[in-house]
Amino acid sequence: MTPLFPLNLVLCPGEVLSLHIFEDRYKEMIGQCLADNTPFGILLVENHQLSTIGCLARITEVVNRFADGTFDIRVEGTSRFELLSVDRKLAWLRGTITPFEDLSTEFNRDLQATVNRLHRDLLRLAGSEEGHRQPPPPAGSFILSHSSGLSLRDKQKLVGMRDENARLEFLEHHLRNVVAQIRYFEEVKSLIRANGDPRHFPPVDLDRLGGVA
Repeated sequence: MTPLFPLNLVLCPGEVLSLHIFEDRYKEMIGQCLADNTPFGILLVENHQLSTIGCLARITEVVNRFADGTFDIRVEGTSRFELLSVDRKLAWLRGTITPFEDLSTEFNRDLQATVNRLHRDLLRLAGSEEGHRQPPPPAGSFILSHSSGLSLRDKQKLVGMRDENARLEFLEHHLRNVVAQIRYFEEVKSLIRANGDPRHFPPVDLDRLGGVA
């Protein structure tokens, strides 16, 4: 059976996550995973309900060990799984799982490029330096989802989709809405700062001015 770590977060394949392990049961569980070099499953808990679609986490580094026995680890999401049953015999949960894979490996590269462009627009509007760097190779939906401003519910919905095109379309719709909202609020902020002062208004090109002759 696979050790399970229910958390108030969603992990995607390829995503890197830092965790602080402080509960005794999870210190023991993670210690066992380190000793056996095995992954554990991360599942979203929302409103006391355990999601059935999660992601396996591989421990890549023990970052810090503290005198009180707590420690910090870094993990990477590897692959999705579906939870079939739960075992509560130990202090932590274990589960019987099965791989949860895409039904198709095909995807629209033009759509991927569009979503990557919208993602960079969002990063620039958010003030992230990453949005101003040389564009990296196009990333897939799981990597982009980490910094796209998705709610937990939306990110869990994305993880539960079994088609990359469907995930990209979901992200495209989300990013277009978020980018438009941020631009609107930036415009409102500019109008408020201007406060009627013409020095803050854009110049008018009289040669291109239409209207009454």
